[in-house]
This record gives sequence, structure tokens and C-alpha cells, in this order.
Amino acid sequence: MGIEDKHLLFPMPLPKSQFDIIQIGRADPSRYLIIGFDTEYQRYADDDTRTLNNEVLSYQYCCTVVERGGDDISASMWSGLLKPKGPKVSERLSLEEFLVAALTDGCRRFPDAKLPRTVYLVAHQSKDAVEMVLRQADVISNFEMAA
Repeated sequence: MGIEDKHLLFPMPLPKSQFDIIQIGRADPSRYLIIGFDTEYQRYADDDTRTLNNEVLSYQYCCTVVERGGDDISASMWSGLLKPKGPKVSERLSLEEFLVAALTDGCRRFPDAKLPRTVYLVAHQSKDAVEMVLRQADVISNFEMAA
């Protein structure tokens, strides 16, 4: 599927019913979700502060559900493109906003599918992408789906 332009709207909470049952104590999950992501940005000079800055133009993601013993052809896959709320650093997406948007997109495209609860984030070598994850690392452990 091609990349689609999306504006950040979250009208749909992430229902627990759309996710697999939690497997306690399993170190090697039989199903997992891979979210690959990257950012596109442009560098600009701020004449007032006489500094070089990065303006994030978009965030891209590609998601796939991997199942041990499953075939890659029938795997659920989706991708998309998100834009920041505006050009300022404070208007960039948080990791939580990014994950909610990517997961919500998957829930919309595959309403009958169960998404795995084990998620691996895979970033292209991108300073902004890595900083987004490190800045929001506590979000990963605190991320909860709506009831």
C-alpha cells in the first residue's frame, strides 16, 4: 500500500479487544508488530538567533504483523505519512502521538485483526527519530490502550 498523507486526528481510541491477550513471562513472542519509522526534515537558518535548525516535514511509518510459522504474503501491513502540528519544535509529534496514529491506522484498515501486544520500533538512522524515542522512553512503558 502506498504512503498516504494524514493529518493528526484521533477520533478512535485503541480498543483492548483489537489486541492479543497478554502473554505473561514469554520472552520470545510468537506474534509481534514491527513499526519502522523515519523523519524527513529540512535545515534552515534562523536569522534572529543566528542558528541552524531542523524543521520536521513529516514522519513516515510502515507496520507489519509477524507471526512465527506464518507466511509473509498474508501478513497485515500498512504504512502512512504524518505531518507535525506546525514548524516549531514544540509542535512536533510525541512518541505517544506517533504510536497512537500508526496503531489507529492499522485498526481502521484491519478492523477484525488482533494486533500483537509486543511491538518493536525500528528507526532509520535519523537523529530526530532516535531523539523522539529517547525523549519519550517512559511513554513506551506507560503506553495504555483505552478500555
